[in-house]
Amino acid sequence: EKIAAHFFRETIEQDAVIRIYLHAACMFDRVHVKESLLEPAWADSLRKDRPEDFLYLKKAIATAALPLQMEVPDGEIYYFLSSLPKTN
Repeated sequence: EKIAAHFFRETIEQDAVIRIYLHAACMFDRVHVKESLLEPAWADSLRKDRPEDFLYLKKAIATAALPLQMEVPDGEIYYFLSSLPKTN
């Protein structure tokens, strides 16, 4: 819910909710089996373009990963962020 409230200004469409849940589930599965996505070549561009969004998403994911005793690498966060709309 926090991710949706931060990245979506209007009512979030059902397909967007499903995409977010699927992306998160696949991300946590990859981290669990130690097959996390590497940081993409375009990460620097995204880091410069959306620093606040990256930090917000990283914190939200870290909070969700804490009970699972997982640490999600930045590469996964960049791919997740690239699937979400810009906030500013």
